Amino acid sequence: MPLTPTYPGVYIEEISSGVRTITGVATSITAFVGRARRGPVNAPVTINNFGDFERVFGGLWKESTLSFAVRDFYLNGGSRAIIVRLFNPIFANEAEQQRRPQLRQPPTQSHKRQQTPLPQQPIPRTSLTPPSLQ
Repeated sequence: MPLTPTYPGVYIEEISSGVRTITGVATSITAFVGRARRGPVNAPVTINNFGDFERVFGGLWKESTLSFAVRDFYLNGGSRAIIVRLFNPIFANEAEQQRRPQLRQPPTQSHKRQQTPLPQQPIPRTSLTPPSLQ
């Protein structure tokens, strides 16, 4: 780079530092991880609209909130999503799903502790009127 004198004894020379500028990346891509009816397992899949999600992962499914979250993402103006479907082969069919641990029923009345009411206590009367008005 040629030197251009500005004032006697003062010279400016620009030297490249070798640092590159940061390139821009998309910040509107959202990732979703969860259960879906069907589709690739444990692999990221890029989709561009809810129709893509329905074709690949089976659409809305009441057993999982993933499909509803993706639908709402696109209803709110989302443009691109990455979906990772989780799958546990233990719960692969309906028979296996019936073997899931269930919540126990509450104990019957005979197991409850006998409840007795507290004795009634008299409430002392107090005056809420200020002394200046009595």
